[in-house]
Amino acid sequence: MRSGPDTGGGKPPSDDLGRDILDQSRSLRDTLDGIEAGGELARAASRLASARRVLWTGMGASLYALYPAYLRHLDAGGAGTWIETGELLHHAAGRLDPDTAVLCASQSGRSAEVVRLAEAVTAAGACLLAITNAPDSPLGRSAAITLALKSGPEAGCATKTHTSTLAAADALAAAAVGQEGARARWDAAADALQRLNDARGNWLTDLTRRMAGAQHLWLLGRGPALAAALGGALMLKESNRLHSEGMSVPAFRHGPLEGALPGRHALLFVSPGDIGRLDLDLAEELGGYGMEVVAIAPDAAPATRVPTIALPPAPAGTEPLLDVAVVQWLGHALALRRGVVPGRFERIEKVTTRE
Repeated sequence: MRSGPDTGGGKPPSDDLGRDILDQSRSLRDTLDGIEAGGELARAASRLASARRVLWTGMGASLYALYPAYLRHLDAGGAGTWIETGELLHHAAGRLDPDTAVLCASQSGRSAEVVRLAEAVTAAGACLLAITNAPDSPLGRSAAITLALKSGPEAGCATKTHTSTLAAADALAAAAVGQEGARARWDAAADALQRLNDARGNWLTDLTRRMAGAQHLWLLGRGPALAAALGGALMLKESNRLHSEGMSVPAFRHGPLEGALPGRHALLFVSPGDIGRLDLDLAEELGGYGMEVVAIAPDAAPATRVPTIALPPAPAGTEPLLDVAVVQWLGHALALRRGVVPGRFERIEKVTTRE
C-alpha cells in the first residue's frame, strides 16, 4: 500500500466536494500571494510579535487549522493560548485586554461565536487579527488586520479554507518569530499536495476498502498532525456521517486503548523524525489487537508491519496539509460508497448562526 509521489489517478470527480479538494493547491497559493502583496502578513506579524499574549481562536475546522502555527509560535518563545471561541467568550473573556492580540480564524467570519467575539474584543481594547474567506464579514470588518484567504466559494465541508488557513497561520507565526522561508515551504507543499492528488489512484481504493466497514474511526496524531486528526474527524462526520474521533497519540494510551478491539478502525498520522517511531509503535500495537489500522507517514518513515500510505516529500511543518488531504479523499470515497452525496449537509448550515 506504500505509494510515493507517482502521477496518475483518473479523472477529477464531478461533484462539488471533489472539485474543492482538487482546488486546494491553487487556493493555498492565492492566499499567500494576497496576504504578501498587500502587506497584511507583515503588519499582522508585527502586531503578533509586539503583543504580550496571543489568543489563537476559532470554531471547528478553523480552530484546528491554527494548531500547528500555535505550536510554532509557542516553541519559539511566544506566549499564547489556543482556545475555542465559544469557551473564550464564556470562560476566558478576562484575557481580553489591550496587551492581548486575538487571532481568530473563521471561513465565513459570521458564525455566532465569532460575531460576539469581534464585539467583545473591540470593547476590551484588544487587537483583533482575522483569517477569513470573507473580509467583508463582521469579523473581517472588525479586525485591525485581515488575512483574506481568497479561496473562492466552497461547498459543504471545509477543504480549501481549512488548508489555506493552515498555510496563512503558519506563515504569520513564522514571520512573527523571525523565521524566514515560509513562502518557499508552502509553495513546495502545494506541489507535494498536487502529487498526492495525482497519485490517489495508487492508495485510495485500498484505503477505502479497509475503512469501509468502520462504524467508529479514530484519527490519531501528535504535534502539528493533531490538526489533521481533529480536522479530519470533523470532516468525516460532515461528509458521510461516520462517527470518528480525533485525539493525540499520547492521549489514546490514557484510557481509550481499552477500546482497541477487533473490528475497530484507526488512521494514525506518523510524525517526521525519531518521534515517528513512537507513533508506529502504537499503530503496530493496535494492529496486534485485531484493529484495522492504516498509517499515513512521511516517505522516509521507518519500515512497519502496518499498511502505510507514504506521503510525497514535503517541507517540515507542512505535513498536516497532506495528512488532511488523505482524509478528505477518504471521506469523499466513503460517501460515494454509502450512497451519500459527499459533503451535502442535512442538519447543519455552512455558517453556524446559533451557539
